[in-house]
Amino acid sequence: MDDIEEKYILLNNKIEQLNQHQLLTTNKISNPIMLKIFMENHIYAVWDFMSILKSLQHHICPSSYPWKRNVYTTNGIARLINEIVLAEESDEIMNDKYISHFDLYIQAMKDIHADTSKIENLIDSDINAEYNFKDIDIPDCAKDFLSTTFEILSKNKLHMTAALFTYGRETTLPNMFVNILKMIKYIENTDHLKLYLKRHIDIDSNRHGPLSLKLYNHTINNDPYKTREALDVSMVAIDARYKLWNSILYKMNEVSD
Repeated sequence: MDDIEEKYILLNNKIEQLNQHQLLTTNKISNPIMLKIFMENHIYAVWDFMSILKSLQHHICPSSYPWKRNVYTTNGIARLINEIVLAEESDEIMNDKYISHFDLYIQAMKDIHADTSKIENLIDSDINAEYNFKDIDIPDCAKDFLSTTFEILSKNKLHMTAALFTYGRETTLPNMFVNILKMIKYIENTDHLKLYLKRHIDIDSNRHGPLSLKLYNHTINNDPYKTREALDVSMVAIDARYKLWNSILYKMNEVSD
């Protein structure tokens, strides 16, 4: 067994451990107070996801002009990214009603009177790709999570960003969201949250997940060096998510004690 195969095995083990995290298996989020805590901290991962996606779009089909063709405009990868962006930034959630998944989540937070002020202050502030999140008033766990993501994005390597997106997000989220959806089944005023979760479970499982794997495989292109870097990034992303879940669970336990 070579080291690349070992890394894939380790990555899959980490993903399995993440899906078995106590936050997702102890029914904690079935309590409305705990759901507020969860959403007020998880929202940063929702925004973070959009930032990763826009970084990919910048690499593959930048919005600068005059327009120039590149390899991605002839091999289907530009279509792949634009399709994902279309759904994430302007999903049709009902007839003639379009909204980004981030804004849908914000609405879901407001439905249960969760605090959205800190995340809205963050995204409305003068931030850029090199922003130091440690200097802003957001939860410490969010600072750590966002710092990990943006450090990876700052490497400006497409195969690393694709790995972050594919294994750190698209192919991993559906199973976690299935568990969360079960836990909030009987909580009132969660229609928008349930819609958000269902859309990600459906789209990521059936379309975006497979598309992101295609992107990942294209960017590493059977290159052993790129594959090792991509797998290392994937594991860093899973570890960061596990740490975020740990922090949220700790906050919930503090309230319930």
